[in-house]
Amino acid sequence: MTTPLGVAFAVLRWFAHLALNVVLIADMAANLLLLGRPGETISHRVARMRLYGGPGPHRVGCVLCAALSALFWFNRRDHCSYSLDEQIATGRELWRWSK
Repeated sequence: MTTPLGVAFAVLRWFAHLALNVVLIADMAANLLLLGRPGETISHRVARMRLYGGPGPHRVGCVLCAALSALFWFNRRDHCSYSLDEQIATGRELWRWSK
């Protein structure tokens, strides 16, 4: 038998997951509006720019990553972390920020 507190916690947890998914979808949609790769977030794209360069110097990627890390200060880590394992192979970005 479940308690009312347990049910309330489960519902609250479900809404938190839903909110996180909505924010992630908005992030990916904004990246698509900026002509990026399908399924990629803006921070992932900026991390590629910092790592591989872009139309401008590497500093642009560094500055954008620093701004995103400051915006998401509660993560207490580099928001634009990137590894080759995370690279999305599907689709091509139309407006290339990085190599």
